[in-house]
Amino acid sequence: MTAAELIKQALLEIKGTAAEQAVQGATFETAALRLNLLVYSTPEIPNYTVVNSGTDQITTPAYSWRWLIKALALDLAPQFGTLENYLAIENDKKTAWQAISRTRLN
Repeated sequence: MTAAELIKQALLEIKGTAAEQAVQGATFETAALRLNLLVYSTPEIPNYTVVNSGTDQITTPAYSWRWLIKALALDLAPQFGTLENYLAIENDKKTAWQAISRTRLN
């Protein structure tokens, strides 16, 4: 998965972009910065390489991608509405984190 794909999925979760719209410019830069900060503040997510462009590959294990999408969506959500509107995303994020925890224990 590329950085642009992951960021687009996060923005789609919160209706921050349309499916046919490319994520670029300030929106991409803000989301990439937030993604980098999010992963660096979560040491349980291994093998992350800083995202600088949309073509950068997400180097974390595939099992972490769902959590990354949900967590980034919630981090960006205040720019697009109130967090109360995103309870379902928060629940999905928790479920994805449980999957990460189980995978790391095995």
